Amino acid sequence: MRMSEMVDVILPALAAVQSQMVIAAFDSTNPHFDKPYAGYASIRKLVDAPLAEAGIILLQPCHVRRPTHTSGPETLIGDPEVVVETWLLHGASGQYLMEELAIPPDRMNAHGIGSARSYAMRYALASMLAISTGDDDDGNAASGMGKRGEPEPAAPKAAPKKAAAPKKAAAPKDAPKDDGKPGMATPKQVALIKAYMAQANYSNAQKVASLMAAMGYTDAQKQKGLATYGVDSLELISEEQTDKIRAAIFSKLSSEKASALIDNLKPAEKPAEVSEEAKAALEILGEVVARTMVSDETVLSLSVAHFRTREYKGLPAADIIKLAEHIEKHMGATNA
Repeated sequence: MRMSEMVDVILPALAAVQSQMVIAAFDSTNPHFDKPYAGYASIRKLVDAPLAEAGIILLQPCHVRRPTHTSGPETLIGDPEVVVETWLLHGASGQYLMEELAIPPDRMNAHGIGSARSYAMRYALASMLAISTGDDDDGNAASGMGKRGEPEPAAPKAAPKKAAAPKKAAAPKDAPKDDGKPGMATPKQVALIKAYMAQANYSNAQKVASLMAAMGYTDAQKQKGLATYGVDSLELISEEQTDKIRAAIFSKLSSEKASALIDNLKPAEKPAEVSEEAKAALEILGEVVARTMVSDETVLSLSVAHFRTREYKGLPAADIIKLAEHIEKHMGATNA
């Protein structure tokens, strides 16, 4: 995934969008498996309003490419791929997230490219916003496993059997706890933690070490946790082992500890640049303060009284001049 250098604005906005996500309405049926699923229109109907409310713009440009890779002295050219880029752009800040999905079409004509594009757009958008679209497998049209609208002959149906009482599916061992359990980390917090680690280019070892530190594990607990997943050393941990350990820790992570970890991971905000006019105004204010001998606390109090902020150095040049004039007029005579 590609993202802008700063994501401190778009991530909370995206978290607000995800809090409104539900399972998309199943408005289509896969003819090969006779199973309903959520089509692209259903997903857009679900996400368009929350994205607009959060000020996030959705773009999904498409192009065709031939991937290349080098093997010794030769450069090999692969089969054509239909590539869909899914961009989430925050209009006010300019921050963005982008992921691409490449699908090889079953044939290089308008139908094959269009089918691969439709499939990629739907799956990419659902993946970016973690939306459930149903257990479908309509990718057969893009991958050459069949044609849309032409189901293969069904096998003869056996005599109906008495339906057994449905069994409740067991939750995966490492599945994170849901929002219903008070005090536990929410999906929003988990998403922020993962995004901030990705932005900082954390290695697998750093991801696991940070989470274990957030949990307050002792050295013995860390070693036991790693051994449970067959990890001899953090430096040798694999991607699969990292995912399993993170899922297990997220399922036990409290909301309080998650908030503390997010604060530690959140990138420091860049200081706002001071304009040349503001710099000149601050020099004038400094001269007035030195001449009238008012204290720094007095300057801060006046800034709060007139402009409702103690950060007077971040005020526009005109307001800094007003502050200097006020001190000159009312404090100069007092301190003379």
